[in-house]
Amino acid sequence: MPTPWFYPNTITQTYEVIEHVAWVDTNDFLSIKHPDGTFLSLSAPLLHIANPVVNDIKMKTYYLRLSNFQITNLPNTISGLEVEINMNRGGRITDDTIQLMYNGSFIGENRADFDLAPDKFYGGNTDLWGATLTSNILTNSLFGIGVRFQSHPSWPHCEYPRIDYIRVRVY
Repeated sequence: MPTPWFYPNTITQTYEVIEHVAWVDTNDFLSIKHPDGTFLSLSAPLLHIANPVVNDIKMKTYYLRLSNFQITNLPNTISGLEVEINMNRGGRITDDTIQLMYNGSFIGENRADFDLAPDKFYGGNTDLWGATLTSNILTNSLFGIGVRFQSHPSWPHCEYPRIDYIRVRVY
């Protein structure tokens, strides 16, 4: 039996390397909605130019680090973790990074793919993402999810992602 869905209470935005901060989009990036109708808003520059140092031809967003999910009432044995991301991908925005984080570092496997569905699920009832997930880690405010999006490698565009919500539940 899974836990209820939990939503982040802390969102930070970071870049990978300083070269990723050269272009500023003036549009608001996201408003993540909680079930009670309230929003966590982050209005900041999001998109950046391709990194000329690594000849990266895809535009990528900054990293969003979502944490402090305040997860409670975990099962005695943790068998899996599921993440849901609901967003407008503008028809051409794919995943770059969908990965668990703990204490500021990525853990486990990156679940990013090129699927353009607006509502996507990652993980599941028997999927621990290649990480060791304990009650102490999952209930810690330093546990979270790191996400970053990119333009589709085959279909260039000038859209930007609009996230409705990102949430997790534990099995």
